[in-house]
Amino acid sequence: MPFFSVIMPCFNKEKYIYDALESVINQSFENFEVIIVDDGSTDNSLNVVSTIDDKRIKIINQKNEGVSAARNRGIKFAKGEYIAFLDADDFWSDIHLLNIYNMINEFPGCGLYCTAYDRVVNGKKKSSRFKNMPAKDNKIYLINDYFEESTLGNNIAWTSAVVVPRNVLLEVGGFPEGVNRGEDRYVWGVIALTYKVVFYNYPTAFYRIIDTGLTSSEDINIHWIFEDYINNLKHSEISSEQLENIHIYLLERRLSFVIPLFKNKQYQKSFKTLLNSFKYGKLRPKAFEILIRLLLRR
Repeated sequence: MPFFSVIMPCFNKEKYIYDALESVINQSFENFEVIIVDDGSTDNSLNVVSTIDDKRIKIINQKNEGVSAARNRGIKFAKGEYIAFLDADDFWSDIHLLNIYNMINEFPGCGLYCTAYDRVVNGKKKSSRFKNMPAKDNKIYLINDYFEESTLGNNIAWTSAVVVPRNVLLEVGGFPEGVNRGEDRYVWGVIALTYKVVFYNYPTAFYRIIDTGLTSSEDINIHWIFEDYINNLKHSEISSEQLENIHIYLLERRLSFVIPLFKNKQYQKSFKTLLNSFKYGKLRPKAFEILIRLLLRR
């Protein structure tokens, strides 16, 4: 039985999937399976996959239902105790799974195992920055508050750099289907409410930034869904300090999604509505501090 099941959703990624798959096959830790869920691709993605001969690769075909449905189907058929995710346009270094295996041994029973990641823009790597972390110190951290740590910096959890126990994913119901963007952040947030998060502060995953032309409205919506989830929790299930950090996290995420759209007349009304929608009076000054920092960062 494989230790890891690597789930790779694919929709029209013929240009990148070979590099992604090769980065998995070349892992120094070899006890894994790869489940490629083709989400109705109309290009040559599957022909590219067929050029790599490895018995650990399994292909599942489905009609185009979106990335959440593809990941959920992969989880359903996975045999590994731990689920690793890799999007078909991203890639890993050859020690990625080995490092996460060591993290699991050092901190068993956690819900999210994450590594740092670099972003790849036009072929050039750019380091992500994390709020309270020194740069690439090659250490493993147990994160006390996922939401506080993911504010005014890059998210601690990013999909192609995350491993989750399969039973935890089943417990939270997998990924919300019918959502185009932000579905992964929702899942990591729900998991982080209940389970501890472990972070390896050195990039072994690489996020290829590709302009898809999608707007950010879906991202905003998924964070409202997450807020509804928070509001439905019993008060005893979450501390007041964590709740405040969650609200700050949500405000920053919403603002970071709408700021790039401000020049688009179609979204100016949504932007102004958002600025006027802060429900938490004591957080209002913090919200505008976040807004100023985000604007200065651009």
